[in-house]
Amino acid sequence: MVSLQKAKRDEDNMSQSKLSKFAATAVFNLGFRAFFLGAGLYSVFGMFLWWLQFSGIVSINLTSAWHAHEMLFGYTFAVIAGFLLTSVRNWTGIDTATGAGLLILFSLWLLARLFNILGVYTIAAVCDLTFMLLFCWSVVVPIVKTKQWRQFAIMAAIIILIGANGFYCAGQLEVSEYGVYLGNYLGFYFVVGLVLVMTGRVLPFFVEQASQENVRRVSRSWLEGSILVSYVLWVGSNFFASETIELGIHASAAYLLAGLLFVLNSMRLKSWYTRAIWSKPLLWSLFVAYGFITFGFLLYALLYFGWYSFFIPLHAVAVGGIGLLTLSMMVRVSLGHSGRNIHEPSGFVVAAFYVLILASLVRVLLPWLDPQHKVWWVQTSQILWMITFAVFCILFAPILSQPRADGRPG
Repeated sequence: MVSLQKAKRDEDNMSQSKLSKFAATAVFNLGFRAFFLGAGLYSVFGMFLWWLQFSGIVSINLTSAWHAHEMLFGYTFAVIAGFLLTSVRNWTGIDTATGAGLLILFSLWLLARLFNILGVYTIAAVCDLTFMLLFCWSVVVPIVKTKQWRQFAIMAAIIILIGANGFYCAGQLEVSEYGVYLGNYLGFYFVVGLVLVMTGRVLPFFVEQASQENVRRVSRSWLEGSILVSYVLWVGSNFFASETIELGIHASAAYLLAGLLFVLNSMRLKSWYTRAIWSKPLLWSLFVAYGFITFGFLLYALLYFGWYSFFIPLHAVAVGGIGLLTLSMMVRVSLGHSGRNIHEPSGFVVAAFYVLILASLVRVLLPWLDPQHKVWWVQTSQILWMITFAVFCILFAPILSQPRADGRPG
């Protein structure tokens, strides 16, 4: 009996030792490593599952709501988590989740994805919301300790995203009738809002670094404020608009505000522009991504004429905007934080950018211009998306899973 207990203790110790060694590997040194690798792999796998379902090749009971949720709260939120776990550490000088703590966070994210696919929604909801809350705690505490109140706009958006996912989970568990709809659309609007805020902070700085003109890109407060106010009003008008005035907001208000956002964001892009960006792939890709979001607002405005469905502008923002921007940021952060040159990415990386731009154009323009073959164009766009992120995974899995090239910690 004693020998059996000792053998069990030895086995438990060995398991803990293996787990500790795994948590100590390079992939769990910093948040960007685990979550960028996970986001890249899942963007391929999740899209492959959706392609199978959408094409009718197999029926795995996946819905368009699942697809939207997993692209937002699976893929995109993983990129946000990886970026902020790394950036907050740099901003504050205080460690965010690393080692075993990061392994726990990543495992919860991964389990949520798995159980959502399997249809075990209760466990998926518990894992997903626990992951998001723990992640939020990991980045809020250092910000509070260092009193960096300027970062709280970003933190507020993260908290709202947690609430949006809560709505989705409530709808999935049939606790809320409109939870799935509210969760996905609230999540989408706040991810776009977060992109508008964060891009406004980093893109002018990147342009200044790349430009040889020695001209500082100063944000105009009236323009930044107008974009923020207009965007909040536009989001509200989308949720409460009606073809009549019963709810107090006519649908035309949403179209007008989308047109205003197109104009304001075009002005923002123009104020940042310099020809020097075209020599820097990790800069022009961000510009093109922001251009897709701006173009998306124009397409939202043109919905007034009934030329195409709501999903055309939505995918302009989601695929060309969020997709290209997150890919570009993952490449930039991965190279920079692994001790590599961010100004000379691989030619394969640049090719991946072009493939994703093509995927965006195919998904947005061709179903509009050739609606009879919409299914073909959507399938083509899905395949191009998978190719893009497969290239990212092949190129960056070694970088993300191995120590820094310059031997420094991180």
